[in-house]
Amino acid sequence: MFVIYDEIDAFVDAQPNMKFEGWDVLVTRPNYAGWMRRDGVQIDGVWHSQKRVCPNDKGLWEFDARDVKRVNS
Repeated sequence: MFVIYDEIDAFVDAQPNMKFEGWDVLVTRPNYAGWMRRDGVQIDGVWHSQKRVCPNDKGLWEFDARDVKRVNS
């Protein structure tokens, strides 16, 4: 799934597992084995896996479908 610049703010705000860090979007998923993983991060005492999504050379952010939560509007 690709997201364009004009839509990225609303998209990230609607996703409870995503936040901005500069131009990059951090995608966080709970993972009890996160303490053993290179991408592991501890948030509020709980281990997670965290992935960084950077805009590509066309200015689009590409997300895996499994990282996108369905949000009821």
